[in-house]
Amino acid sequence: LPKNIATSLKSEKFLKFFFSRLRRNDLGKFTEYEYISPCGKEMNFVRPADTPICFNELRGDDLVYGEVIRQPFIPESLHFCVDTERLY
Repeated sequence: LPKNIATSLKSEKFLKFFFSRLRRNDLGKFTEYEYISPCGKEMNFVRPADTPICFNELRGDDLVYGEVIRQPFIPESLHFCVDTERLY
């Protein structure tokens, strides 16, 4: 098991576990946190600076996040935001 948060953020096992459970916060409490990631009896409340998912690699035809979670890459779905100058 990871010994601290810095170690956790590099652990493929932890990242897959955390991101595979990430969903919108529909609990009606701590609404300033838009997302949650349940972990056993605990609840991780997440407030990202922009978006909760950031793809960090392209493997074949898949985008990868959380080190091991894949999403098909569909170039037609890309969107450039003029206000933030970010590509989504």
